[in-house]
Amino acid sequence: MTRTSIRLLLITAIVALLLGYAWSRRTRALETAADLAVALELARERGDWIVVHVRRADRPLGARMDAETLSTAAARRAANEGFVHVRVDPGRGDPAIVDGGRLGESVALATIVLDRDGATVARRDGFLDGAGFVAFFAAIRVNRPELERLARAMAREPSDGRIRCERARLLHLLGADARAEAEIERARLDLEIDLDGASSLPAAIELHATLLEARGQFAAAAELRRKLPASYPPAPSGSR
Repeated sequence: MTRTSIRLLLITAIVALLLGYAWSRRTRALETAADLAVALELARERGDWIVVHVRRADRPLGARMDAETLSTAAARRAANEGFVHVRVDPGRGDPAIVDGGRLGESVALATIVLDRDGATVARRDGFLDGAGFVAFFAAIRVNRPELERLARAMAREPSDGRIRCERARLLHLLGADARAEAEIERARLDLEIDLDGASSLPAAIELHATLLEARGQFAAAAELRRKLPASYPPAPSGSR
């Protein structure tokens, strides 16, 4: 074999390796399930979470988000591995999102993330640009291990208000405020009868007030905060 032939073989091998690497690193399209029931089944089989893309067909902003955000490689990389995707149209009366369905309040445009059991763990209503979408899923990935750990802990200790309070805090951080409020209400009940958890009750009440404010219940939030100092006074400055 001549020196030229060897050189050509080496070049061919290098090109093949580069093409193979590029193929392995390609950005795959987001996998979309036929409907929410299929997405839930896939999620349970794989241990994935579910991304619900809420879109009303008669609203142009959803089409714009599909074109400007979801079509980008960065968005697909952020939300691909570990997730099953599905689209839901509230304008078609999908029972998953209207009339108090699994997805809660009906909106025209939203990105809602469910765990493998179908419970909401993260939510962003409205239009997300590329940077906002990527940041949202970065926050989800950072907090997912802790949310899953807390879910396992709650399965073992369903009456532990401290665990439930921490889960509510993370849900609020990820925008799942409706579920966070339900969790914190239960946490407060558990903490009020748990002497070991009594020290966590002020933080639970403060978080509850913050959640009330998030949905415009300012008077109720203020009332909670007015009761807090009287019910749980700070320790005297000289106490140990």
